[in-house]
Amino acid sequence: MRKQGLLAISIAVALMVVGDASGQDPGFQDSLIIGNLDGSIIPASLNQEVIIPVWVKTDDSVTFVHIPVATDNDYIAGRSGGIFYPPMSLWDDIRFLAPDFNQPFQGFTNQSILGFAYLSNPRDPQNFLHTNYQWVHVADFTMLTTADSSVLGETTTFIEGYNPAVGDQVWILVDGVTQVFPATVYPRIFFTNNMEPEFSEPGSDLTLNINTEFRIEFFVTVSDADGDSIDLQVSFPGANYSFTTMEREPGHVRSRFRWTPGRDVDGQFVALFTADDGRGGISQLQVTLNVTPTILQIPEIFGFGGEMILVPVYLKNTGITSYVGGFDLFVGYGEEMLDFRRVIRAPRINNWEYFNYSLCDSSKIRIVGLADISHRGNGLPPGDAPIVFLEFQLCPDDIYIGQYDDIFFLNEDENDNTITDTTGYILIHPRLDDGYVYNMDPDSVLIGDINLNYIPWEVSDAVLLANHFIRPNSYPFNPAQVRASDTNGDGIPRTLPDLVFLINVLNGTIPPPRLGIGDSHKSEITIVRGQANPDGFSLRYDSAIPAGAVLIRLDHRGGSLGIPRTPTDMTLIYNDDNGVLSLLLYDLGGNYINPGETLIEFDEPSAGITPVFAEIQVSDRYGYFMLVGGIDEVGRPETFSLYGAYPNPFNSSAAIRFYLPSQSDVELTIFNVLGQVVKTVYDKNVAAGENTIVWNGVADDGREVSSGIYLYSIRAGGSEAKSRMVLLK
Repeated sequence: MRKQGLLAISIAVALMVVGDASGQDPGFQDSLIIGNLDGSIIPASLNQEVIIPVWVKTDDSVTFVHIPVATDNDYIAGRSGGIFYPPMSLWDDIRFLAPDFNQPFQGFTNQSILGFAYLSNPRDPQNFLHTNYQWVHVADFTMLTTADSSVLGETTTFIEGYNPAVGDQVWILVDGVTQVFPATVYPRIFFTNNMEPEFSEPGSDLTLNINTEFRIEFFVTVSDADGDSIDLQVSFPGANYSFTTMEREPGHVRSRFRWTPGRDVDGQFVALFTADDGRGGISQLQVTLNVTPTILQIPEIFGFGGEMILVPVYLKNTGITSYVGGFDLFVGYGEEMLDFRRVIRAPRINNWEYFNYSLCDSSKIRIVGLADISHRGNGLPPGDAPIVFLEFQLCPDDIYIGQYDDIFFLNEDENDNTITDTTGYILIHPRLDDGYVYNMDPDSVLIGDINLNYIPWEVSDAVLLANHFIRPNSYPFNPAQVRASDTNGDGIPRTLPDLVFLINVLNGTIPPPRLGIGDSHKSEITIVRGQANPDGFSLRYDSAIPAGAVLIRLDHRGGSLGIPRTPTDMTLIYNDDNGVLSLLLYDLGGNYINPGETLIEFDEPSAGITPVFAEIQVSDRYGYFMLVGGIDEVGRPETFSLYGAYPNPFNSSAAIRFYLPSQSDVELTIFNVLGQVVKTVYDKNVAAGENTIVWNGVADDGREVSSGIYLYSIRAGGSEAKSRMVLLK
């Protein structure tokens, strides 16, 4: 003990249990336990916050308490009050008083709980302290232990305290007169001198990213300063792992964790390591393993007829242990518009010792690479970039504009499209993602639209161009992006001057040039007949790019068109002069009209009136005229007709238009190229006439789908029509 005085020792022992059995308690003896309910010793470490519970048992209705508790300053360095629980937390006034130093003795400090159940009406008897003579947890003291290591192995005992203003411990019952002095048990705190085991390898919790079929291996090392024997265990939900002890001696253990996630394993797995020294010292360490597939991927490539294109084959081996020693690829392609030329090594495998490809027949390519066959090559480290490029020439015939040819992985045996680790002992079967080549119309490319979202001159276009300069392997450009990157119009795409020009356009220093290549982009304004009201109609805008303003004059002599309205965010002003209605859509705040958007609606024109276009003008967002034409959808098909998706390719959403000769149940289903259902977009009864259904690129599970070709099927009234569209992000 730190205190050697006999007086202090005798008082501490005598006051461990305090009570007045003869006193004024009208019923059973009320009781108070400060500490663990079972009276057990509370273990503590140095400079540690300890929680000391307060338990009460009474058959009376207590409305006032003063509970003073004193602690030895050599063991308890700080007292920060605590927390109250019902019913005491519901009292009108309940608090921990400020510490009273040198109370009740020199070297001790008192802290009191002082509380009044009610101070003003109304009185709420349910808040009185009455436990039906059962133990109830009413409060916690919060205290800080000393940092002095000389107390290790010693025990300190709390004693009854004393507050100079309030005095000793006392409870008062509901009559405000009767005093109760409960029998009280005070706690003991033992300062354990056992040191907990410590993890040194790894030194703290960590997260590791790994790939399927690549083995992860690491060591776990634990030491104990007391020299205790350590039991080291792991809890892990994965299958077929091993945890092997490599070294063991008093105060030290080192074990190896090894796991190879299977082909179908995906997700997060937590390995929880527990070290127990058998003397109450327990430590834990957590290693989180994020497992993602190893992937071979052929992306979607966009090119122009007659041009040479490079189709990359990506290997996504992003795990920390995913070092590759070789691959065997087997790729097929469509021959209709693709003319194969050669296979080119990507920079990732330039230092590999062996590389070869062969054309197995007119549409199958075998590609084999080995990193090290004579101890001069290097294995492929983890990464996400191409390993080879397939070079093709696109057929120059214009009939293939808007067409696709697939490029895909073939699987004729278990060795096709496999990779191996650097040891050669582990054969990995990556996930295979097929791609395609899309033959684009050169006039559909917008200068400045480098990310191909149909909105040029965005800051995202500048960021993408800058990333392409710095990391071309991670941000490769397809032919459409190359063409779109010639922002300054000098005929030399993706150059530094193009980036400077683009930045100046974004800053407003210079105006943007005309959109597209050659003439301005084309647009169409279509008169769409009504459905609910056969005499009603609307005007729809169609183009490859947004419009900044639209001026339309409609000749309607012989009848009235009624009041026009716009469902857009644009401002609509109009004037009717001698049977010609002039309509202007614009916006001073910079809003614009998206392709496929309805511009203006007429709900109540004169019966049988057929307006005709007198004039149409359309401007893009930057103040340039666009070529425009007017279409009147007067004639209705006699049968179910699918008009197709617009725009196509699309970036965020596509409007699929179709015509119903009569009211029918309609089901629109989106499929991927494997024929798997991606989304059932619409499935209900639809009115006769032209209809539009919008798909926003989200699957049935709520996730956004990736870029690629998607097939769609519409069933209505016993008829079915199919087509396909391209999502380009």
